[in-house]
Parts: sequence; C-alpha cells; structure tokens
Amino acid sequence: MAVDLGTAKGRIEIDANGVVSGMQQAGKSIQGFQAGITSAMVGVGVAMGAAAAGVKVVQKAWQTFERGAAIDAMENRFERLADSIGSSGDALMTRLKEATNGMMTTAQLMESATGIMSLGLGKTEDQTVRLAAVVGKLGWDMQQVVTTMANNSKMRLDQLGLSVEDVTKRAKELEEQGYSTDAAFDLAVIEAGEAKIELLGDASQTTAGKLKILQTAVAEARDT
Repeated sequence: MAVDLGTAKGRIEIDANGVVSGMQQAGKSIQGFQAGITSAMVGVGVAMGAAAAGVKVVQKAWQTFERGAAIDAMENRFERLADSIGSSGDALMTRLKEATNGMMTTAQLMESATGIMSLGLGKTEDQTVRLAAVVGKLGWDMQQVVTTMANNSKMRLDQLGLSVEDVTKRAKELEEQGYSTDAAFDLAVIEAGEAKIELLGDASQTTAGKLKILQTAVAEARDT
C-alpha cells in the first residue's frame, strides 16, 4: 500500500513539536510551583524571625521589671536597717557613695550595706560606712567578707589578700583591750584592710579602678 511519506513526516514533526511544547509548559509549571514554595518558606522564615524578636523583647522587658522589683525590695530593706542603726537611707547612702569613690553602683552599695547591717557587722552608721569603704576600695567580694567575718574564718583571710598572722595577732590585742572575740576579729579584719589601702593605694585611682568606675556608671544608668 502506498504511503505519503511527506504527510507522515509532517505529522511526526508536528507530534514531536507538541511533545516538546508540552514538556516546556510542564517545566514552567514546576518552576512556578518551586518559586511559590520558596516564597512561602521565606514568608514563614520572616514570620518566625519576627516572632522570635518579639519574644526577646518581652523577655527583656520582663527581666527589667524583675530587676526593678528586686531593687525596690532591697531599697526598702536598706532604709529599714539604716533606721535601725540611728541613720536614714538617704544619709547613709550619701556617705557610702563618698567613701567608695564611684566604684560601686547604688544597688551594689545597698546590697553591701544591707549585708553588713543585717549581720551586725555595722551597728552604727560610722561602722557600716567604714567597712563598706574598705570593701569598695579593695574590690572585695562582699560574700567573702560576710562569710569571713560572720564565722571568724581565718582560712578565708587569704582570699581577701590579708595575712592570717597579722589579723590573728591584732585580734588578740583587741581582746586584751576588752573587745569580744567576734568584735575583735571583725575590727582586726577592717584595720588590716585599711592598712592594705594605705600600702597599695585606693583602687579607684588605678587604671583598672577608673575602668571600674566607668563600668559602674554604665550599670547605674541601666538601673535607673
């Protein structure tokens, strides 16, 4: 049977072109789908990023609120204790700031003085300021000071940079003068600290001290 090759060839070419066209159209559809998925994922990422940022803002605000509440509570306790030793919160704070030369924030001074007064290490305004000044000028860890003095702990004196022999000797002399064992030890520690300040100088006048004052000013601004 005779076959019209020209016509058959034309049909084959038409059919082939149709297949190619269909494949191209399918490819475009797939690309469009992929683009849509990518766009959706970007949108989800942006939304998640915004949500995470929002959570951080809320957490920061809550932390600020908590810190403010803690400072308020400490201030109330500080003022009550100041009243109990015959002073006032404002008067005591003024002297504490003068004595520590900007080395401690208001919150740190309140915490330090509160520890001193609540444990009976400072029974008067003068005693409280005296110890707080030594703590601030030498950069002592207040918790170490409290633990050392509350327990008459000779083993902890080296952590304050003090000589066990010197403190023990001075405490014995003070006991012979009529001081109780606890009072003699506490005063010996304070005197040893003051002697160290005279020997080494006020920490606030050193380069490290000036940096500490700057850091304190920044922290003070954050707390207010």
